[in-house]
Amino acid sequence: MASSRKELLDWLKALKDEKVVDIRKVYKNGVTDSVIDSYRSYLKQ
Repeated sequence: MASSRKELLDWLKALKDEKVVDIRKVYKNGVTDSVIDSYRSYLKQ
C-alpha cells in the first residue's frame, strides 16, 4: 500500500519484474476507484 504518488512510483520501480493488474485509490469513505490508466506509462508490461 502506498500513501502518496511518490511512494507509489517507488513501488512500481521496485516491482518492475512483476505484473501489476490494477492500482486502486481508496477514499476516506471506503470507496475505491481504479487508477491504473493514469500510471500505465510507468508499468513495463
